[in-house]
Amino acid sequence: MSKVICDLISKNINKYQICDGIIINSQEYSIFSGKKFSLEESILLAKKCKKKNILSFLNVDRIIEESEIDNLKNYLLMIIDSVDYIIFSDISLYYLVKTFNNDFIKKLIFDAKTVIASYEDLSYYKRLGLECFLNNELNFEEIKEISTKSDFSFEAYGFHQIFYSKRDLISLFTQYKEINNLYKNKKMYLVEETRKDKYLIYEGDYGTIIYTPYIYSMFEEIMLIKNKINFIRIDGVFLKENDLIEVVKCYNELLKSDVKIDQLIERLLSINNNVFKGFLNLKSILLKGKEYE
Repeated sequence: MSKVICDLISKNINKYQICDGIIINSQEYSIFSGKKFSLEESILLAKKCKKKNILSFLNVDRIIEESEIDNLKNYLLMIIDSVDYIIFSDISLYYLVKTFNNDFIKKLIFDAKTVIASYEDLSYYKRLGLECFLNNELNFEEIKEISTKSDFSFEAYGFHQIFYSKRDLISLFTQYKEINNLYKNKKMYLVEETRKDKYLIYEGDYGTIIYTPYIYSMFEEIMLIKNKINFIRIDGVFLKENDLIEVVKCYNELLKSDVKIDQLIERLLSINNNVFKGFLNLKSILLKGKEYE
């Protein structure tokens, strides 16, 4: 049965008791463009989760440099026993954890956004013993086909991360334009000259991320593959906390067998109607431009 998890965007865990699990974004090692928590806070929050029977997920999803390996090792050794799972994107973390104890591998969830785009990709990382997030830029027919062969986790709701760079791109832009940079750690909008869409852009302490101008949502489709999705992630970036909780409620109710889909979709859209299905209903385009029928 699928479990619904979401980002913790305040210290008030009581609000999140409707979640099967909460994601604690690491202040030291996450690129999350929102609320993050120090090592000490993360350990304390994980302990609170255990008392409330909520799964804890530590998010350490930034690129790791070689010079940071020792510090990361010490960080993980201090917290890995406290959390239930660790979400990561840099494969070096996997090899680092292997040196601790092979039993810790079962706590690792690989989420490199667009990397896992086929069953072959998924099966490779599964053979390493990793739980994995499937790329949500696939269309639903591809996702459904993969679900016939393997289980996976999936980010089903939220502003979708389409670009990440360790460079401080807004700072470079303001420097080029010779204007003051007042935009560090602030949500900004990026508009291309030939397009009207307002892409969200955020320069944080570990680089710059660009997001879709809309909230990606896979919702009613989940009913067809819910037995193959281990964790359904609701990404809390740029969402108000009350809205985030209401979205979680919608997904929780969706997983019930006696659900009324149309009413739930209406409820979901009433929370925020800037929702789009992304690539879900599009045909795949192969490398040579030939459509996948």
